Amino acid sequence: MTIETTIGQISPLLDSLEVDVQFSEEPGPPYTYARVTVFVATRDWLLSDLKAEAIQKAKDFLSRALSSPRS
Repeated sequence: MTIETTIGQISPLLDSLEVDVQFSEEPGPPYTYARVTVFVATRDWLLSDLKAEAIQKAKDFLSRALSSPRS
């Protein structure tokens, strides 16, 4: 099963950029997706580099969340 990764909104903040990253399975009911908001340092990014950085941060976060003990 393929997971599609998309970038939603990119919002500038005072000292960083807020980026919404969405991971979803094939479209159509039932909808299965995860949306992760990450914060990336403000700098002079190429859009492709910014997206790659945000996606990697979101993947790292999900990986840590899945491997942490459940409460």
